Amino acid sequence: MRDMSTVWGLLSPKRISLVYLLIGIVVVFGVVNPELFLSEITIQSVLRSQAVVGILAIGLLLPFIAGEFDISVGANLAMAVIIVAVLSKEQPGLGPWIMCLIAMVACTAVGLLNGILVGVVGLNSFIATLATGQVLLAIALKLSDNQQVVAELPEDFMDLGQGQTLGLPNAVYVTVALAFVVWYVLQ
Repeated sequence: MRDMSTVWGLLSPKRISLVYLLIGIVVVFGVVNPELFLSEITIQSVLRSQAVVGILAIGLLLPFIAGEFDISVGANLAMAVIIVAVLSKEQPGLGPWIMCLIAMVACTAVGLLNGILVGVVGLNSFIATLATGQVLLAIALKLSDNQQVVAELPEDFMDLGQGQTLGLPNAVYVTVALAFVVWYVLQ
């Protein structure tokens, strides 16, 4: 009997009210305009566009659990994208996976810097990551010369972010995999 009460406790509107709100929105728009809203292309578009937001939210979850904020994640993402784009344009022989590794090392260094500013120096996480985010945006603007960077990436690399497997965007699988890794680490 206790197991069933645990399940009902986990499904309580107090715990996951946003999930219920999302279900309600899908039902309402699905009834109002089912041909458009519930179409395969709309669902895939929403999943593809929200996968990046999901990955950022998973990244934000860890400092949030520790009682801290990291508002530099958007700027960190922008810097990573610019690093890959600039490298692919200026160093095309490097390969997309090495470019991504370089971007991940840079973003990890930013996370380490944020951790040092908050954990060692003792700055407020909101202020520290606000400042870091502004510096990251300046770095991204400098790297791109404040211009749109157009670069050619290999087709197989593009398929990772824009392709589909079993009818779902690949980015959804990456988001779910990261969510499971973080869930496992937090257990």
